Amino acid sequence: MASDFDLNDDMDEDAAANDAEMQEMFEYDLNFAYDDEIDSKNTHDNIGLGLNQTPSPGNNSNQMETAGNNNNQQASVDQQDTTSNNNNNKHRSTQKMLKFTINQQGGGLVVGPSFHNCGRKRISIPNDAIRAVAMGNRSCQRDLAAMLNVGKSTIHRLIKRGEVRPHTNALKPKLTPANRLDMIRFILNSIIGDSPGSKRVYQPMYKTVHIDKKWFTLSKKTHRLYLEKGERGLHRVMQLAKFIPKFMFQGAVAKPCYNAQKEVILDGKIGIFPFAKKELALRCSKYKKKGEMVTKVIDPINKDVSRWMLIEKQDNAKAHITQDDAVWQEHCEQPRFTFILTHQPPNNPDVNVLDLGFFRSIQSLQHKKMAKTPDQLIKAVEDAFNELPSTRLFKVWVTLCHTMNQILKSKGSNRFEPPHVNKDKLEREGRLQDPI
Repeated sequence: MASDFDLNDDMDEDAAANDAEMQEMFEYDLNFAYDDEIDSKNTHDNIGLGLNQTPSPGNNSNQMETAGNNNNQQASVDQQDTTSNNNNNKHRSTQKMLKFTINQQGGGLVVGPSFHNCGRKRISIPNDAIRAVAMGNRSCQRDLAAMLNVGKSTIHRLIKRGEVRPHTNALKPKLTPANRLDMIRFILNSIIGDSPGSKRVYQPMYKTVHIDKKWFTLSKKTHRLYLEKGERGLHRVMQLAKFIPKFMFQGAVAKPCYNAQKEVILDGKIGIFPFAKKELALRCSKYKKKGEMVTKVIDPINKDVSRWMLIEKQDNAKAHITQDDAVWQEHCEQPRFTFILTHQPPNNPDVNVLDLGFFRSIQSLQHKKMAKTPDQLIKAVEDAFNELPSTRLFKVWVTLCHTMNQILKSKGSNRFEPPHVNKDKLEREGRLQDPI
């Protein structure tokens, strides 16, 4: 088989042949590379048989010994030549396979070699094996690996391949049937249309302002940082870690507006206001002197405080004022504007832009400031609010519409997965839809 194949064929002639012949030659060339090894073994066996043949009766013992030595020398030379030829044949054969693959790939034909299955076999987990493990035993990769009797690195590779999915489980408010019904009504009122069949697109919401409150702490109990080799971390101390100073802030945001050239007309960030007040220090301490102005939190937040802030509340808390409030009626009518207070459905923070994601963005930037005093905390929160780009706020409004779609699909329940629609990719491609 090997003697019939010409190793000196020109590749130009091979490229002129049709694809079927080239593929057949490629497979034949692979077989030739393996047949060389077989032929070399067969040649060696034949030489060995020649040495063991019985000499002719007319030769004496010296002639037999001389012939045997000559045969051994000849066999050694033939074996060296055969090994050299086999190495040259394998080298040429590899070159021909490489040239053929390059020519075929350049011509648009993808060659799939038959020797791609190599290396250690992947470790797979049987179906429903993870579901059989109790939820409490899946809190970390080490516990899951121990329950499945595999290595921790195997769980890590399964996560990278997508066969195991990390999941964060958060507590959500318990909804009553009345809460779910109010949620559906609230969402349907946000959709353009007079009948269920015509409700297809959400309102632009450019005239809607979402306002909500949130506690911002002076510091977190634990900070994760990256240090240089030999560098020491911060030494943070506090009298009681349970009572970290915190301030309540009230944020007000609207949907950002853009013109036809994608220029910002309104960034939507109306403001964020702390529930704090300035007072004179009544006594001296290591933090302040008597008579200095100090910042204190306003607590509790009741109806009078809410009226004083004159804000629109969306989370339906009991301490908030309503549209029928006498004092509010005196201020809701402004030149060119009429403010109407509405309440979001109770126990549903997912329909408020601030609770849905914008407060988290502010808090992540605020903790990077490393505030140490209440005044530094207030400044850090205000700076984080101003530093966030309007595009981030616009994407949260887009997420709000997709979240309301999930709520409608779940019939007013909050048992649904957070929607992920690749907003960054859609924005780069110019396909970020608004309104939804």
